[in-house]
Amino acid sequence: MPEYLKILLSTFIFYVCIYILLPELFLHFLGIGSWKRHYSPGVSFTFDDGPDPVYTPKLLDILEKNNIKACFFLVGEKAEKHPELVKKIIEKGHKIGSHGYIHKHAWLFSPTKTWYYWNKSISTLQKIMGSEPEFIRPPWGGFNLALYIWALVKKKKIVVWNIKSFDWKKDMTPLDIVNTVVRKSSDGGIILLHDSGGEPGAPYNTLLSLEILIKKLKSELKLPVVPLEFPDWSFIRRLTYCLWQKWETIYANINGVKE
Repeated sequence: MPEYLKILLSTFIFYVCIYILLPELFLHFLGIGSWKRHYSPGVSFTFDDGPDPVYTPKLLDILEKNNIKACFFLVGEKAEKHPELVKKIIEKGHKIGSHGYIHKHAWLFSPTKTWYYWNKSISTLQKIMGSEPEFIRPPWGGFNLALYIWALVKKKKIVVWNIKSFDWKKDMTPLDIVNTVVRKSSDGGIILLHDSGGEPGAPYNTLLSLEILIKKLKSELKLPVVPLEFPDWSFIRRLTYCLWQKWETIYANINGVKE
């Protein structure tokens, strides 16, 4: 093999293994450095890809009607176009996190572009909010090594999820969304929903599903919808808590214990 091809191949292998796979292994599979669940009774709603001038106001009305506080992960360039919606989200008592400045997968960004756009996303929201958002969640939950390091340096909490609604698909009816979420929900769940983006018409189905979903979570699973908050726990304590909950579930299943 020619020397230049060897160099190209080794560079590609380094890129895939270190730049992409390493942070994915740590964050998504091992849960080191990210929050995939919260540590209090109930589930939390999170909404990605907004703010949206059509859907976000309607969503805020539904949440207010049901006395629910959510976390909105906003795209910087959209927030820049609709600062009044960002302020309205805050006025209604919801949290705001950054979803990056542009909606593009982290694997497609170089280290310099990664830092540039994430710094821009934070500064954009800070200008509107008056303070920096504490939480971040990249599009599709995708990470590269540069973003992982950036989050550590900037001391941001990386928030992913453990319950997908698949509500970005237009063929997911409101009932499909409800059933998908209810089937996967348990205490500590972080639910991934969208108030913008996805396939055409998809956010409308999300709106139609919300009140049904809230009622089912409360009535069938006895799960309140709570604000997204994280305790100041070490990784060991978080791991111990998760293992204990797993043991309780196994014990209950073996012995037929029901709530």
